[in-house]
Amino acid sequence: MNIFQRLLCFFLNICPRPVITLNRFAKNEYGIFGVLIEDGVPLFTTLEHPDLYIPASDYICDRHVSPSQGLVYKVLNVEGRTDILFHVGNTKTDTKGCILLGSGIGEVDEFYGITFSKAAFRKFMERKAKFFNLNIIESYNS
Repeated sequence: MNIFQRLLCFFLNICPRPVITLNRFAKNEYGIFGVLIEDGVPLFTTLEHPDLYIPASDYICDRHVSPSQGLVYKVLNVEGRTDILFHVGNTKTDTKGCILLGSGIGEVDEFYGITFSKAAFRKFMERKAKFFNLNIIESYNS
């Protein structure tokens, strides 16, 4: 943020939405693996179900209280889909189309998945932003 944006945010609570990129870098039978990046800095690893993922595009995410997951970020305006959340989980069996967060990749319960999901998710939810822009890109060969 430049100084003008900081002043608007501080005095008038008019803050620009952060932009986070989800770079999907591998797709296999274990899932779609990615990394969340903000301002050029890798923040977390991600995992999505290989058959139930949302299209690569630009979205807005909003804080949301889920009956099953509690306080999460929800991906808004996904065509033909609802309730796409960021939440805790380690393998593709933990998601039905949502985005799981972790801080590493490794073997989990005889599968490959993401590791340290609870700690990564807790850190992710410390964000102060009510909304953020999510840009999903794919850098793997389909």
